[in-house]
Amino acid sequence: MCDRVILSEGSGVLKGLLTDDDQIGQWVRASEIGALGRQPVSEKIIDGIISEEDMTAMEKILRSVTSGLEMNEIRHAMIEGERDFSDLGQRTRFRVFLAQNP
Repeated sequence: MCDRVILSEGSGVLKGLLTDDDQIGQWVRASEIGALGRQPVSEKIIDGIISEEDMTAMEKILRSVTSGLEMNEIRHAMIEGERDFSDLGQRTRFRVFLAQNP
C-alpha cells in the first residue's frame, strides 16, 4: 500500500527523480486531481519552454488548487514566466488558468 501511494502521489518523496517534462506530464495525466492538489506549491510550478502538453498539464495542476492562498502563491511564482510565451494563444490560456480562484 505504501509503495502504491508513493508512486502515485510521491513527487515530494521522489523529488528530482522526475525532472523530464515528458515524465512529469505523463505523471500529471495519470494522476487524479486530489493527488495533484496534495502536492506542495513548489511541485506545481512549471517553467522553461512551454509545449502544448505542458499547457494541458498546467491546467490540470491549477484545477487541483483548493485554496486562494495557494493560488496566490502559484500566481506570484509563475507570473514572471509569462514573458517566456512566444505564442499569444498560450499566453492568454496561461492568464486564464492563473485567474481561477478555488
